[in-house]
Amino acid sequence: MSEINKIPIFVRDFSFNVKTKKGYKTILDHINLSIPSGSLVAIIGASGAGKTTLLNSIAGRVLGKSEGSILFGNEPHSNRINKILSYVTQQDTMHTNLTPRQILRFVSDLRLPKTIKKQEKNQIVENILKSLQIEHCADTIVGSPESGIKRGISGGEMKRVNIGMGLVTNPSVILVDEPTSGLDAQTAYLCTSILKDLTKDGRTIISTIHQPRQSIFELFDYLVLLSHGKLVYFGPINEIENYFAKMNFFPPRNTNLADWLIDLVSLSEGELKKEETINKLSKELSVYQKDEIQLDIIHDKNEIDLNEIDLNEVDKDKEDDLEIQDIPDDFEEIDLDKITNPNFIQNNSNGIIKGEVGTLEFIKSLVKYYNNSNLMKKTLSMKIPKQKMDLHLERPVNLFKKTLILTKRGFYGLRNQKRYIIQRLLQPAVLACFVGWIFSGIPSNQSGLMDRLGILFFILLSQILLSIMAVLFVLPKEKAVFLRESMDSAYPTVCFFISKVLTDLPFGILVPTIFAVIITPITGLQTNPKQLLILILFCILSANAGSGFGLMISAATRTPEIALTMAPVMVVPMIIFCGFMIDLNNITKTLSWIQYIDPVKYSFFVLVKNEFTGLKFTCTQSELVQGVCPITTGEQFLKFKGFYNVNYWENALFMIAFILLSWGLSVYFLSKARKREAGR
Repeated sequence: MSEINKIPIFVRDFSFNVKTKKGYKTILDHINLSIPSGSLVAIIGASGAGKTTLLNSIAGRVLGKSEGSILFGNEPHSNRINKILSYVTQQDTMHTNLTPRQILRFVSDLRLPKTIKKQEKNQIVENILKSLQIEHCADTIVGSPESGIKRGISGGEMKRVNIGMGLVTNPSVILVDEPTSGLDAQTAYLCTSILKDLTKDGRTIISTIHQPRQSIFELFDYLVLLSHGKLVYFGPINEIENYFAKMNFFPPRNTNLADWLIDLVSLSEGELKKEETINKLSKELSVYQKDEIQLDIIHDKNEIDLNEIDLNEVDKDKEDDLEIQDIPDDFEEIDLDKITNPNFIQNNSNGIIKGEVGTLEFIKSLVKYYNNSNLMKKTLSMKIPKQKMDLHLERPVNLFKKTLILTKRGFYGLRNQKRYIIQRLLQPAVLACFVGWIFSGIPSNQSGLMDRLGILFFILLSQILLSIMAVLFVLPKEKAVFLRESMDSAYPTVCFFISKVLTDLPFGILVPTIFAVIITPITGLQTNPKQLLILILFCILSANAGSGFGLMISAATRTPEIALTMAPVMVVPMIIFCGFMIDLNNITKTLSWIQYIDPVKYSFFVLVKNEFTGLKFTCTQSELVQGVCPITTGEQFLKFKGFYNVNYWENALFMIAFILLSWGLSVYFLSKARKREAGR
């Protein structure tokens, strides 16, 4: 297993902008950080401060216009860096039909080098389970009410499994988004304590965190305090109170320091309602940044100057960090009896910090003060190492092996969902019995002609719709896991998709076969082996065409709701142009081309010819036309309706081509979603 590389992180003059209708909006503005290795760093700020954007920028997962640099040691983010970096998302995205031990073992099989033996991988997993204190639930299915699986483990345990997925590769840098979100106080403290323990080996861990309790806040080594994309404070946690005391700000007794800081740097409700002031904030703060900061290290967009870097010159005197130039002698003489604000003591500041708490002027003053502080100077004086890091990277397993691992994981998930398997297989059986009951005993007279045509249409339609709906409800959950794992470069899109197709293939064969075998004898359709096999074959092709179509829709849309909305819009035209509901010769030329790309039509035509070939029909007395029975053979009916000149195998090849095309488009759309998620 790879060693932990002690990697400091340097953020230099980093700005990030996103394009809006009115131009570019600044999300992060001239951020400067120097994070030592082995540190646990908290990023806090009010909503919209830029916390997650900063974390995603460090991870290389943003789309937008950026300036400045983010370096791991002396390297920018790359695929090489991505292999020693782990990102733990806020949402606990994982296969909920697996146990924690199964989840971690499959992650180890996918991501660990091929040189590591199976026994060693299992031991790594056991060590993670022990360190995260989830051994007691390691063999309990995670579960998810949304997926119809009873919840097996708690939210805190699920969060630790999420963290464990990121620990399998023994990463040197871990980025965590809101690790305490939705957890009770005790569980939140436990999760943060685990993160703290992980830094003892030299890992660098950066976490956004929302309203941590004081005991959790004190576990962190450094704090990044943001306000509307600007850096208000970066430094040690234990120096925060001394730093703000020099501005004559003191948190009240028994107050949560993190909450107090967030309140201090937040705009008041009245200020937030003024849209023009929000826009003005970004512009005016940029002026302060340019006027007040003289960077000691200059980074060009494509070049880093490392010639004058000396890591030994870092100022280690914490007392000097608190010395601010031009502070009046009487600045620290504070009369606590003259507090005008119960939350913020701001007396006798002598103009160092201007404006009232919650105003733009106040926030600008805080930013200006920090930009001139020794903390900022110390951050910029921390030199970037010249020597390139030896990351001890080893080659992972090959793509074929990854595809097999993903397929195996899919079947393990199905094995853990016995109720789901039973439901999927009972569904066609029950539906076939019910529909067969309705259409049972189709007569061989003239009225039975259309009844027979109707049952064939329903057989085909049911297979397509059942397959589409099954995919639309299942794929979004698997897609979320795919996007999470693909961000960690666990495997390429094609491996995931092939494994998905292979996992679904048994249902794609069994479901239509069960339906066809049951409904055929009940309704009186032809049961000779050849025609039954052709019926089953095209039911299977239709089911897989529907599945492929559902995969394509799910891959192309961002939410299940959009997919469910789009599916009927795209399926209905295929139903209309299949040749059952309207005579294709009567369709306007403007729309007639649709029939030639309609997979439903190609299957329907085969089913009709297959069923009617060799049939004999009679007439009741009322059905005679001038004493003559109009249609006495199936061939007559086929010629009359235009189904006679149908080539089974040409239509089968078209169905296969449609399935392959839908799979190809699905891979394309999934790849686009992956790039969008990755910010590339």
